Amino acid sequence: MIIALAGVLVVLAIALWFVFTIRALRRLQAPTQGAPITLATRPNTALVLVDFQRDFLEEAHNSPWSSDEVKRAAASLRQLTTFARAQGWTIINVRHVYKGWYTNRMVHLLGDGCGAEDSTGLDVDPRFDVGADAEFIKHRSDAFSSSAFNQYLEDRSIGTLVLAGLDGNLCVKNTAQGGLNRGYRIYFCEEAVLARNANEWWETRRRYKKKGVKAFSVPVPELA
Repeated sequence: MIIALAGVLVVLAIALWFVFTIRALRRLQAPTQGAPITLATRPNTALVLVDFQRDFLEEAHNSPWSSDEVKRAAASLRQLTTFARAQGWTIINVRHVYKGWYTNRMVHLLGDGCGAEDSTGLDVDPRFDVGADAEFIKHRSDAFSSSAFNQYLEDRSIGTLVLAGLDGNLCVKNTAQGGLNRGYRIYFCEEAVLARNANEWWETRRRYKKKGVKAFSVPVPELA
C-alpha cells in the first residue's frame, strides 16, 4: 500500500513538473502586449539587433549555423549598419539572459547552459559587434518584455524598427509581434536574420507580410 502510494506521488510530481515547465516555456516565448503608440509622433527609425551572442553562434556551443552562414550574415549586417548610420538610425543591441533559478536550471539541463545567468558567452559575438548606441537585456523572447527598451524607444520618438538577429522563427519573430501589438512599423532584413529552419523562416516572412511586416535585402532600399 505504501509503495503504491509512493508511486502515485511520484507520478503526480512528474506530471506537475511537466505542466509547470510547459507553462514556463510558453510564457518565455509569448509576445508581449503594451500601450499603443502613435506613429505620427514617432518619426525615427532604429536598427534592432536581437541575440547576436557568442552563446548562440559559437561552434563550441553547437551552433546550428555553419561558419559560412555566419560570415554571410555578419557581412550583411555590416552593410546594413553602414546604411543605418548614414540615415541617422539608432542602433540597438538586445541580448537574452534567462532569469530565475528554475528557468536557469532547465537551460543547463536541456540547452547546454546557453543564455543562462552564469554563462560566459552572454556578450555580443565579435563578428556582429557593430558598436551599438544602446544595449538592453531581455528575459523573454520578445525584446518588448524589457521596460527599459520600451522607454528608450519612446524617449527617442522611434516608431520604425528594422530587425536583424536570431532566431528568425523565435526571438526575431516574437519581437516583431510585440512591436505590431503596440503599433510599430516593422521590417526584417532577410540576410541579417539567422533561422535554424529555413522553410519555417520562409513561412514566418509570408505570414508576417500579411500583418504588414516588410522584408528587404541589402543593399537597403528606401523604407516606405
